[in-house]
Amino acid sequence: MVIVLFGEWDNPKDPERSQRYRDFSTKKGVPYWEKKVKEGVAKTAGSWSDNTGHIISWIVLDGSKEFGKIWDSEDYHAMMREFIPLVDNFRPRIMRPAV
Repeated sequence: MVIVLFGEWDNPKDPERSQRYRDFSTKKGVPYWEKKVKEGVAKTAGSWSDNTGHIISWIVLDGSKEFGKIWDSEDYHAMMREFIPLVDNFRPRIMRPAV
């Protein structure tokens, strides 16, 4: 069963936090997910914006085995501990196909 890690957040308006968010995204966040796709842990990873500073992101996983590889990894949780304070209104979801 496919699992999707879905997240929504607002980019920070404060210039200092905004710069820290951009630095994190280009140096850690995006490369982390690109690596997971290359390793075959994630099928796809991406994010979209509506040009208001609101972002949605999704990571598609083939199943619970791949989800476990992400959820059980220290590097994922370390990355998220760094990411979450950099954005506003972070809302994560773990999703599966509707029944």
